[in-house]
Amino acid sequence: MKSSGINAEYGGAMNNPDKAGELRKQGNSRLRDWKNRYCAVKDGTFCYYESYEAYCIATPITSIYCGTLKAQISDRTRFKFEVIVPNRTYYFMAKSEAEMLSWIDALTKAVSAALTDLKSSGSTAKELISRIYEEPSNAFCADCRAPDPKWASINLGVVVCIKCSGSHRILGVHISKVRSLELDVKAWTDDMISVFHRIGNQRANNFLESTLDRSSTSHPSPDSDMKVREAFIEDKYTRGTWSAVIKAPVEELDRQLLQVVQTDELHKTLALLMSGANVKHIDKKQDSNRRTPYLMALASGQKAQAQLLLLNDADPVPPEQAEDVPEQDSMLFDLEGDLDKKGPNAMQSYKKRHCLLSVHGKCMRYYDDHSFKNEIDLRTMIEVTLDDSENPDEEKNTEGYTFLRLRTDTRTYLFRDRDKEYMTTWYQSIRSTQVFGTPLENQPKTHNGIPILIHKCIMFLDTRTDVEGLYRISGAKNRIEKLKLQFNQNVHDVVLSDESTVTHDVTSVLKQYFRELPVSLLGPSNEQLTAAVQIADETEKLYQIQDIIYELPGTEFHVLKFVIQHLYAVAGQQALNKMSSENLGVVFGPTLMSTHEEGKEFNPYEYHLVTTLIDYFPWLFQVDVEMEESKGKELKLAEAELKKIMSQLDAPRGSVDNSWIVEMFHQQNSVNIRIESGQTLRDVSAEILFRAKLVDGDSDYSLSEFLCDGQLQRPIHLSEYLLNTTVTLWEERVQKSWLAIDNNSIKEKLRKFDPPQDNSTEQGTLHIYEGKKKWKEVHCKISSDNFTYSKLKVKSTINLLNYTWYLGCESSLAPPNGPRHCFTLRCLTPKDHKDDIFKVFSASDENELWRWIFRINYVKFKEPDYRLVRSKRATLQNPNNRNSF
Repeated sequence: MKSSGINAEYGGAMNNPDKAGELRKQGNSRLRDWKNRYCAVKDGTFCYYESYEAYCIATPITSIYCGTLKAQISDRTRFKFEVIVPNRTYYFMAKSEAEMLSWIDALTKAVSAALTDLKSSGSTAKELISRIYEEPSNAFCADCRAPDPKWASINLGVVVCIKCSGSHRILGVHISKVRSLELDVKAWTDDMISVFHRIGNQRANNFLESTLDRSSTSHPSPDSDMKVREAFIEDKYTRGTWSAVIKAPVEELDRQLLQVVQTDELHKTLALLMSGANVKHIDKKQDSNRRTPYLMALASGQKAQAQLLLLNDADPVPPEQAEDVPEQDSMLFDLEGDLDKKGPNAMQSYKKRHCLLSVHGKCMRYYDDHSFKNEIDLRTMIEVTLDDSENPDEEKNTEGYTFLRLRTDTRTYLFRDRDKEYMTTWYQSIRSTQVFGTPLENQPKTHNGIPILIHKCIMFLDTRTDVEGLYRISGAKNRIEKLKLQFNQNVHDVVLSDESTVTHDVTSVLKQYFRELPVSLLGPSNEQLTAAVQIADETEKLYQIQDIIYELPGTEFHVLKFVIQHLYAVAGQQALNKMSSENLGVVFGPTLMSTHEEGKEFNPYEYHLVTTLIDYFPWLFQVDVEMEESKGKELKLAEAELKKIMSQLDAPRGSVDNSWIVEMFHQQNSVNIRIESGQTLRDVSAEILFRAKLVDGDSDYSLSEFLCDGQLQRPIHLSEYLLNTTVTLWEERVQKSWLAIDNNSIKEKLRKFDPPQDNSTEQGTLHIYEGKKKWKEVHCKISSDNFTYSKLKVKSTINLLNYTWYLGCESSLAPPNGPRHCFTLRCLTPKDHKDDIFKVFSASDENELWRWIFRINYVKFKEPDYRLVRSKRATLQNPNNRNSF
């Protein structure tokens, strides 16, 4: 039944909807705040708008196809529900439970309507192929001209044969998205089919093969081998060798795209996109509604155009209009809600604050009526506690509050709420930013699933297995607490070195880590294992123990194997360290198996079990000890190589002749990549994606370098020698640095600017940092490779080829326009500039900032080639080959 009270002339394609009305929607900004949105669902489409007025003029923020949608309750008590689509989840809030259920029902019916429309539009492969072939040129492969092709590149609008489809897949989905006409029938909507009618093989080839001599030997035939096909298809689609590229400034291409999408000329849209037009462009000056090409196509009723744009990575949600997403703040928050917070002084009262917690970002923010108040850096947290009283020494309060006390190195924060379960959620989430007392599954891990603290401690101790009393002698309490605090605050930054780390401190920290786990490593299997170790028959006992440990969850099994392998090596040095397997069993029995129950009695079988695990390690875990020892020797050699690299920091760039295992982070996980001397990022790009389990083309990923605790960052260019780049991460001046795999947004920033003409210069005014928080305005000029900055008669010139650039600067420098409008130049030859490695500049606004970065980047690299790609030329190392680690 259609909704009443809505003028049928309003809403464009969404007029007379099945259901419409106002809902609250959660945004994606740093506040994650809720805004009123007018929503409408009709047939198989769901749209939400900025307001009812926006609905009337048919300008939705987002239009969602319901065929792949799922609607479900998120929080019944707050009338929240979520709309899940393959690449995103949207959160909405109704005014009552009845209204929430009504919307879920309407959306569920819309799913059925969408699937019914899909079915009626042609549910069999034969019918689909027949419809695609209504454009006659589609009956022959767009590349080799083979008849009856059954595959298609949906973002290019061409139909290809099965042999050529394999070559298209090699290009990567960022260039060609391949679908079957026989296997993927349900994915083909009327709008997608319309794309192939309006583009089709002939129109696409008129553009892509404009200058091609089709009689040449390079053009494949149906019988050509794969090498000929691959070379041709890569030239045609990746390099655009024969394309009739539209030669015009990017601004003109973007302007034309906004016009063309309002027509049915899809082949022109494809030509503009392949010539460099920005699929996400917004003309803020001419269009007050700030519509992207996608939204412009929808408003004009051009559904096929909108479909083509979506297939070419259009964003249905423009950040500038829909969610007010700040460009420089991409932090994702794991927990949000209101808490009462006490003021910093003892006499101040509690006030309600809207709080946000990012576990991965290790920060907690709180707001007053959505006005930013403060950010707590959880890397400085010393402890967090949950109590029934405001002060630990007081009795339980009578008002029913639960108090959360968060102490950092500078102050203590106090929060409260009457919902104890709610406060427990906050407490557990904040605790999960640390490593001590946090479940194994929530801890940051290495590429092979070992928590980083365990990995760092054992790798350090593996070179000290001959130390007498290892694990028996305790370290100094004050040093142990200091090391625990360092691990809790940022486990990635902890460096265990020969010079500053005491061996017994590390063993004590490792033992405490296992004792403080919420559930001990072998606690859940304690009864089974202690029963097995009491079996009289030795062979049967070992088989029972092996069966039990192989049933452990993945993380627990890998950690147990890693620890016992280390203890096996320690026991092998008992003549020197006086620690036999029996002695180690006494130390680690309660550590690994205790269930932490109060009043738990002594259990000798825990000791016997750990002793058995150590003595029979190779058989129980099916390990080739000689191979593992060889691997250990390689790691020791790698450690020596690191010292060699460190000694060569002052050597000229490009002279480092080594290989090293480099750690890179993606979200909460890390991957290790072996980098050889002379390898560029392009050479290992495919392996990085492979190790990080990222599908090339699902999103733009780049490898970024972060310095000075993340305040300076830059994407690494694919042509850079990666080993030389990573050497800078260990230099004293740039401590707290790392490499991270993140979404590549730099290309969109840089593509807005035109390449400079020959011999042209870039000029303007910037501020330069002079020291002691003083900034001086200077006139700057880039000519050829030189960057000159001057004031009055004082002029300085540097060669940009000897520098690399970073976004941002250290916030302590107090830049005039804030850190987000700064860039830093870092000297690549520090030996020649010991006291002047960094040069920091501040621009007047963001556009000026990127203008200068674009020109500096152009001097160094010409093209903004940062996107990690899985190319067919890249050689993946065998994941089962130990040497690849």
